[in-house]
Amino acid sequence: MLEKQTAPATQVKHGGHSLREQEDKANCTHNRDSSQEELFNIFAEAHANFPVSLGRKLGIPDSVLFDGPGQVGLIYADISGRYWQPGGKTPLLIVPARPLIDLGDPEIENSTDVGDLIAFNPKNPKTMYVFNGMETVINREFLEYDCFMQGVMTLFESPLDYLRGSRKGGVIVSWDHMSSLAFPSSATIVCNQQVASRIKGLFRPPKLPRFEIVAL
Repeated sequence: MLEKQTAPATQVKHGGHSLREQEDKANCTHNRDSSQEELFNIFAEAHANFPVSLGRKLGIPDSVLFDGPGQVGLIYADISGRYWQPGGKTPLLIVPARPLIDLGDPEIENSTDVGDLIAFNPKNPKTMYVFNGMETVINREFLEYDCFMQGVMTLFESPLDYLRGSRKGGVIVSWDHMSSLAFPSSATIVCNQQVASRIKGLFRPPKLPRFEIVAL
């Protein structure tokens, strides 16, 4: 059964920004049409086609493969730039940007809302492709909730690492639409050196004015 993780609508704020607001900013530059029902149906079919043997070979734990949520699928796609669409010849794995809880259960609000489907080749999982470009982060609600409750943000470098890590964290999909304001100074960010370097690169020292020292 496919599942969607839910968390309180708490947003971690810092300087008036949050991960959600980073996505809203990104959405202003992408208007590719795709209904959530369409995305959900694509993912449901891709999930049904995903061989468990492949998941185990890639090091994805059984808890992700079997325990309730279906969080990864196999699809053949066409790639154009950073976008993908079904129907091509390139095999890719896809994960929902918003993890699912139930396969369209009418009693669960937004149970088919995946936000976007992030595709990647497991041989090069750091390169990600988007379907509609509407999400800049995988598992954003979990990140914001964990940061609010525990003061910790766990960020994986790729969707494959995220799956191997039992989805207990998130992935930055589009660094071009991130800023230092998305990372609270009060939070501890758990990540590898590559992710840490990218986040540090978002924090630029303030540019000081030019001084002319005189006796006044």
